[in-house]
Amino acid sequence: MSIMSHLDALEPTTVALVDLRYSPRLTEVADQVAADGHQFARLYITNGKRIYPPITVAIEPGRAILPQLASAIATLPLDADTSEIIPSRRSRDMACPPVTVIVPTTFKRSAAIQSCVASLLALDYPDLEIILVDNARRGWEIPPLPADPRLRVIRSDTVGISAARNCGLFAASGDIVAFTDDDAEVDPGWLRAYVRRFVDDRSLACTTGLVIPRRLDTMAQHWFEAYYGGFARGFEPVVFRSAYPSRRSRRHARPRSYTVNTIDIDGNVLKSDPLHVAAGHLGVGANMAFPREVLLQLGGFDEALGAGTRTRGGEEIAAFATILWNGGKIAYEPTALVYHTHRSSYDELLHQVAGCGVSITASITALAISDPTLALALLMKSGMARAVGRWITSFVSGKSLTDHITSQGMVAYPPALRRAEVRGLLQGPLAYFRSLLERNGAAISDDARAA
Repeated sequence: MSIMSHLDALEPTTVALVDLRYSPRLTEVADQVAADGHQFARLYITNGKRIYPPITVAIEPGRAILPQLASAIATLPLDADTSEIIPSRRSRDMACPPVTVIVPTTFKRSAAIQSCVASLLALDYPDLEIILVDNARRGWEIPPLPADPRLRVIRSDTVGISAARNCGLFAASGDIVAFTDDDAEVDPGWLRAYVRRFVDDRSLACTTGLVIPRRLDTMAQHWFEAYYGGFARGFEPVVFRSAYPSRRSRRHARPRSYTVNTIDIDGNVLKSDPLHVAAGHLGVGANMAFPREVLLQLGGFDEALGAGTRTRGGEEIAAFATILWNGGKIAYEPTALVYHTHRSSYDELLHQVAGCGVSITASITALAISDPTLALALLMKSGMARAVGRWITSFVSGKSLTDHITSQGMVAYPPALRRAEVRGLLQGPLAYFRSLLERNGAAISDDARAA
């Protein structure tokens, strides 16, 4: 048995969460590793208070798996206290507010959506509504779903994940709306982690959570997780807010800052980033929650952004950035845990990475159009020109930003993926304008038919 960096193990790897409060869980993980037949296990460990960065354990053939996993965990500097999370004074006896979980889906991945629904119905939360938003372009057969009063399916005739999320938002009855994707599964304590954070700080406009891979069976999944960053956003709870937050309505308040501070739970500023960088790194659409009234006041998500449109994503980036630009606070809570199934083939990953590039610059374009002051900040303070120069240089040279890894004898991130991302970055602004025109054209057609 040996503990390795994830970058040292690009072979099929079993991924599992080990809860130190529940001793049979490690036996279940060992059984899972044996069933998978993998030589590596990537373990995320929780003691109920926090989730620790993962360790990758190389399994020695011919030896019992359970003792190897236990020995690896025993070497880690973990908090010995495995008691339940201790709530704050305000959240200790809190009534659980009603929560609506919204899942946009096309029902094309029937096994995935069934797993997603099963995980949602297993949530440890008493006042729960689950809305699946059917967003298929054509009528797609809905797979068998449990007959549960908490679960319902509604239809969004406007194609795109943002339109589907907005449809769910308007139909939701919960005080808090949480979002995940149809290829994800949620941890049983997912909603309680979110609600604790909102109850402890009622000024929060949004909270995001940790997303870890469900499986790491293929090189494409490893590349996405190890080199592109996956969807993980760290393992410490933090808050994001403007460097000097002010409300737009205050005429004499200090001007809004394009700089966003990352603040730890003790109030210390850990780092400062430009708005467009912070918004792209504080969370993902597969794991986010808002007070419903806050999201309604925001106008929901920009329906010219997101999967299912020409922009292929970026709707959550635009929403996060708008909140921060207008003085709002966003929290990151790693114990709000979601498992995501990464794309398994290289072609799927190539398409995804290109889409990520499109979505980044499409969302920046949307933000610039929405607010002239923000547009000026983007041009003057964001360093976008230098960033584009680096992207173009990377594209022309064909070099990957992680080519140095080859010197350590590991498989490098394919340069074709970097080039695909850069092509997407260059296509994003035009993609947003075309998507916006199509949305406006569809709205005009609907109005004409109604008349």
